[in-house]
Amino acid sequence: MVDSGLARRRLAGVLREQYRAWPVLADRLHPVLELFGTIDRTAEITEASTRLLLDLLGWPGRGALSGW
Repeated sequence: MVDSGLARRRLAGVLREQYRAWPVLADRLHPVLELFGTIDRTAEITEASTRLLLDLLGWPGRGALSGW
């Protein structure tokens, strides 16, 4: 990402707007938002957010990453 700070602020705004009806989700997304300041690979952020949402849903399955 060219400007991870800007991306984080925009994503945080979108998430607040879209998920304001579910405060528990907004509270749990902080670790994912913090990734924007530490890594620059969107794939890692996507994986972290997907795992978080699946955990919140109580999904008992396992995930697999596909390689290039």
